[in-house]
Amino acid sequence: MDISGALSSYIEYSNKIRDLKAELKNVQAEMSPYEKTIMDHFEENGIQNIKQTGVTVFIKKQLWAGKEEGISGEEAAESLKEAGLGEYIGPSTMGLSAYLRELDKEGTGLPAQLIGKIKLTEKFTISARRS
Repeated sequence: MDISGALSSYIEYSNKIRDLKAELKNVQAEMSPYEKTIMDHFEENGIQNIKQTGVTVFIKKQLWAGKEEGISGEEAAESLKEAGLGEYIGPSTMGLSAYLRELDKEGTGLPAQLIGKIKLTEKFTISARRS
């Protein structure tokens, strides 16, 4: 393939990706009111999921780590070091969040050194998967 053909194909696919991302954003916005209705129904009825037409719609719990209000980055970093978790010090909390999610799954609480310094925020969303 010559460079002109490669560029044309690349540009075509780049434009297609941009259009699909815009369409996805619109579809997600259209789904939003249904998510609230489903979440409210699940909460009111104490259920975690519903299966319908080969799809399971369920509540997805996510835990995210962050600094407690009023805690400096230095204080948070020091508490991580004290807990033996110095490898999670950095600009992103994704690794620390993943580690703390694993502790949560095991039923282990937040390490004592992190209490009052690092907070876990729960986020609940509606998700779907093929049954």
